[in-house]
Amino acid sequence: MALGIARTRGLKIDEPAAAQTVEATIGMLKRVADQAVKNRDRIPDVPISVSYALLGAAAQHYQADETTDAMAHTIGAWQAEDGAFYSSRRSGRRSSRAPSPRPR
Repeated sequence: MALGIARTRGLKIDEPAAAQTVEATIGMLKRVADQAVKNRDRIPDVPISVSYALLGAAAQHYQADETTDAMAHTIGAWQAEDGAFYSSRRSGRRSSRAPSPRPR
């Protein structure tokens, strides 16, 4: 995300390194995507870890694909109907953090 913001502010970015970072992130997600869809507990702390990974890729203008779709589906599986996220699928406990309000 920081690289995307820096780019919009005119700061010089090492573009090959930025592209390598996105590819490494997506590569890691690709390796676990099928398993994560079948087993929501495959990745630790999905609502945070995967959300930030997808936000970072989007900030670098990574186009949605099967992997990002699978990860978005996995994040959604952790969300309760009221918008809160579960802290653990096994325990059924909900996160103590309230969902962010929807923009108006």
